[in-house]
Amino acid sequence: MEYSFDLFGWYVPGVCIEGRVTGVVPPEADQHRRPNWTGTEWVLVDYVEPHSVPVDAPADPCAALIDVGSFFDRFGSVRLAVLASENSNVKAIVKDAQSRHWITLTRPDIQASLDIISSIIPALTDEVKQAVLAMPVEPEENLALRRLFFPQTLTN
Repeated sequence: MEYSFDLFGWYVPGVCIEGRVTGVVPPEADQHRRPNWTGTEWVLVDYVEPHSVPVDAPADPCAALIDVGSFFDRFGSVRLAVLASENSNVKAIVKDAQSRHWITLTRPDIQASLDIISSIIPALTDEVKQAVLAMPVEPEENLALRRLFFPQTLTN
C-alpha cells in the first residue's frame, strides 16, 4: 500500500498524490500531532497549517514582443533615415527585421543591430536606442501579433 503526503510532508489519508508517496506506514495521529514525512521516515509533529503560497500570474508571453511597424515607429524622427538608408549593413538589418512576424526586444542581436545602425546613422543616439529597447511594450504596439499568434492573450 502507498501513503501520500502533501507539499509540506503532511500525511494525506485516502488520497494518492503522484510523486509524493511512500510505502512506509505512517504512525497514528494523536490529538495534536500528525505524521509528517521527512523524506526517509514518518515523524509525529505538532500540526501547523501551511501558509498559502501566492501564485504569481503567468508571465505575459508577449511582454517583450513588438510588431515590426511599431518597432520602427519607436525610432521617432530617425525612422525614415534608417528605412531609407542605402548602406548595405543597414539595409540587411532592416530587411531581416521586416521578414519577421515580430521583434523580440530582449534578444541580444537586436541591441547589436542597433549598435551597427548607430555607427552608420549617428542620429540613432544611445537615448533613442534605449527608448526603442527599454520602454514597456504598449498593447497597441503588439496587437497584430497577439491577434494572429497569441489570441489567448487578448482581453475583450
